[in-house]
Amino acid sequence: MDTTPAFHAKPGTKGTHIHFPNGYVLSIQIGPGNYCDNYGVGIGDDDLPQEGWKSNTAETAILINGHFIPWQGDNVQAYQTFDQVCDTFKHVAMLAGGLPIKPEFQEFATFVELGLLSERTPD
Repeated sequence: MDTTPAFHAKPGTKGTHIHFPNGYVLSIQIGPGNYCDNYGVGIGDDDLPQEGWKSNTAETAILINGHFIPWQGDNVQAYQTFDQVCDTFKHVAMLAGGLPIKPEFQEFATFVELGLLSERTPD
């Protein structure tokens, strides 16, 4: 059985942001304070691992224009396995193009994306 952790961040980082052509960003975090195997490690600990953080689970979030997009019932997905992160990656890749959306229309655009409102210009 392979015991290599599923996720490994470069030294000095806690994870990564993947920027998709459709304008969405997938945040994958595995450091202290993130909802992953390293959650209980002290935030701001000076004893950062020389080889970088490693974890078998990750915290994920989907963003556009700096705003969280709910997925799987919340803005942040906790303790995600490798397969779950792959499913989230595929989901983000399939989202309709997200640029440009002005900040004042972000909430409206999110509701349209989720099918909670029809596409019409907000009053």
